[in-house]
Amino acid sequence: MNAAGGFVPPMIIFPRKNSSEQLKKGAPPGTLFAFHPSGWIQTELFTKWFDHFFERTNPTKDRPVLLILDGHHTHTRNIDVVIKSREHFVTILCLPPHTSHKMQPLDKTVMGALKTFYNEEVRLFMRAHNRAVTHFDTGELFGRAYTKIQTAERSLKGFSTTGIYPFRRDVFSDEDFIAEQQRHHVPHPVTADFPENNEPALCHSPNILPKDIAPIPQLKKKIGWRGRKPGRARVVTSTPNKEELEESINRSLEKVTKRLVNEAGPSSLKQSAKKKRKARSPSTSSSSLTSSSEPVPANSSDEDDLPLSSYISPKQCADDTTECIFCQEMFTMSKSREVWVKCVICDIYICDFCK
Repeated sequence: MNAAGGFVPPMIIFPRKNSSEQLKKGAPPGTLFAFHPSGWIQTELFTKWFDHFFERTNPTKDRPVLLILDGHHTHTRNIDVVIKSREHFVTILCLPPHTSHKMQPLDKTVMGALKTFYNEEVRLFMRAHNRAVTHFDTGELFGRAYTKIQTAERSLKGFSTTGIYPFRRDVFSDEDFIAEQQRHHVPHPVTADFPENNEPALCHSPNILPKDIAPIPQLKKKIGWRGRKPGRARVVTSTPNKEELEESINRSLEKVTKRLVNEAGPSSLKQSAKKKRKARSPSTSSSSLTSSSEPVPANSSDEDDLPLSSYISPKQCADDTTECIFCQEMFTMSKSREVWVKCVICDIYICDFCK
């Protein structure tokens, strides 16, 4: 959805790559299809969607486009999208963390209605066909629900409700800021002069405030163990943010290279490549499958009938260049060096945090 009140055709992500046209049956016109084992958005998939968005909006110097996104890493740490946006008159604005339920137009007026209509289409489908919904039915059911909520009135209301357009400073009440004030409140020191004797006295100094006598309780800030910096609102396409992102990516690459050299000597790259090939060899996959806590049943012919524990097996020593399929964090950057798991069917890795 763009600021003009129109909808950009969506992108549907399937967990398995399948060239069958049955997957696309009934999807909204112009829908972009992508595939990833996790079924979640990834950096390269978001880049593909951005190209799709650019073709539909066609921004120019006289008609620039403002793209409002949340702080997901595929939006804020995607250097390809940042460069393309700066070259083609697109400004990307990142919302403050934990505010999308209040400030994101899609979340306010579109997503809830889309979920309701989609669930209703699923219910009607199951009643009419007396079977469960498969991924071959998803496109058609989604298309029906999407067509019902695709109205200019709904999209424009999303921008007005969040105070983005028309711009409104008073769209949020005082209650909306209480939690944030408690999180960042710093008690002020008491500066009033008290009598030196022990006689009770009334203090009329204007410097004494109720919060100085009974400070506001402070919320404990949760410290993440994954070493990630907290999100913040920023213009993703701005020059300072672009330079900071490039510097951060270069530092990460340098750390990986330096660790490989320090841990295994000059031949670390070759050894890592050998380990990676060995991990992906059929013999390793078979041994991993055998050591799994729940082995794959021998008489099973359908992969979809197998439990998730049958697909993944413990792997204590993932390569330093291994990435988690869900959060895309590299194994070398995980401070706790936790146990990762590997899917013996898809040959993918899942970190301890995401599993």
